[in-house]
Amino acid sequence: WEVHGTDLADINPWEARPQDRDALQGIRFHPSTPIHALPFESSTVALVCSQFAFEYAPRQSAVAELARVVAPGGRMAMVLHAEGSFVCTATREQLEHAEWVIDTSGLLPLTRELACELAPEGRGDTLRIGILRRRLDTIAEVMKTRVMAGSTTEYLHKVRDVVATTLREAPRNPREVTISWFDRVCSGLGDERERLRAMHL
Repeated sequence: WEVHGTDLADINPWEARPQDRDALQGIRFHPSTPIHALPFESSTVALVCSQFAFEYAPRQSAVAELARVVAPGGRMAMVLHAEGSFVCTATREQLEHAEWVIDTSGLLPLTRELACELAPEGRGDTLRIGILRRRLDTIAEVMKTRVMAGSTTEYLHKVRDVVATTLREAPRNPREVTISWFDRVCSGLGDERERLRAMHL
């Protein structure tokens, strides 16, 4: 038998748990390894055990990868978060916030437009800037209400910080620099929304 441990995180149990070195003998660890890209030959794994990992992966590709590596007659055993657990409840709320931010609020496109106006090479149209700021203030009030009413609001706090940083830095940097950074961060927010969606398929 060979025992392997994989984790999406950059794990190093030998350093993290030196008191468990004897128990870890013979286990080969694979850090930074997603469940949908396992480093094993097809049909070679007799038993797959997963504890609170599968639901964080892209569901279809993870299933396909597990089916690929499990040997004929092999087994899979998984511990998943229960539907009513804190984790499921919290991530469902986070997903609702992410859907509102990205699909409904208009906050991110408005922030991008205002940042372009505020950039040193912007038109300096004070009337337009004032209109955009008032629209942004209206959305900010809605977001504040969501924060006050919610119990899991990390996503909203992250978005608030992104907007504040973008608008603070926009007048200080070339437009290309600010917008490039903003677009990358927004892409990350979208990726996070997709990960949350995958947990609730």
